[in-house]
Amino acid sequence: LLVKFNYRFVLVSPHQILIELKDGFPYFISNFSLSFGSNSVLLLLEFFGGPAAAGVYGLSEKIMQGFRAGAIVVYQTTLPRVSYLATLSFAEVRSFLLSISVWILPIFIFGSVIIWLLSDVIILLFTGHPYREGVAALKLLSLAPVAAVLSIPASQILIANNFYRTYAQAACLAALMGLVSAFVVIPFWGVTGAAFSLLLFELFSMVSFYYFIERKHPSYSIFKQGPR
Repeated sequence: LLVKFNYRFVLVSPHQILIELKDGFPYFISNFSLSFGSNSVLLLLEFFGGPAAAGVYGLSEKIMQGFRAGAIVVYQTTLPRVSYLATLSFAEVRSFLLSISVWILPIFIFGSVIIWLLSDVIILLFTGHPYREGVAALKLLSLAPVAAVLSIPASQILIANNFYRTYAQAACLAALMGLVSAFVVIPFWGVTGAAFSLLLFELFSMVSFYYFIERKHPSYSIFKQGPR
């Protein structure tokens, strides 16, 4: 392939590497914050509730992550298109994101309702035992992918328009609020509290992205059609 397409390797100077690291640092911080915010729930539950509680919650979380993977696919497949449209006009970006949301959101709402209704059957199928805490956790977590899908337009607007610092600020705020809520509810509610705190984290992320757009970049609001 290198010969066929005439690819060549070019050494990058240390100065250029430092520039790239500096420019990408806010994006790194945002991804680290979002990952930490979601993964810290299981660690806190194991600390306060023990391995048994972490195991029951972990199953419900894995099922939710399998469903949530669909939101990640939507995000990754639409971001290149959004980035291209951002070079044209925000009106194009807004129209595209709204049209995608109209089709994708009902699918995830339907999926969440199905998981909610069949949560006891799903837990029984995977464990052979109707763990009530696992069922309650799965019911709560079934709502998280909907919040994840709702946050896609805001996060893509920030990234496509190179608002990396704003994206990092929103992600850090969401992670902090999620961590605080986890410390508050997990010691008292155990598995159910862990599921509730993860759902709160997804909601915090969604609200935080839209809030920072409205506050710092109001002309890029998806809720109103601006002059751009």
